[in-house]
Amino acid sequence: MWVKDVGNGVRTNNATAAAVAGESMAARRARLEAENARLRADKAKVETECDIPRKAAKYFVGETNW
Repeated sequence: MWVKDVGNGVRTNNATAAAVAGESMAARRARLEAENARLRADKAKVETECDIPRKAAKYFVGETNW
């Protein structure tokens, strides 16, 4: 989310403009915490997906040592 101060008002991108308008601080905090949790889960998944080929490469390198 980006917010840019434009003169007297504040301009936001279209995706978050609806979410920000009229949202209480508690609701905004809950929404952001849920988004952070989702992003952390996605990061863990991506790290695991990247780690699998690395582990496989190490395994096969170890198998070829005669």
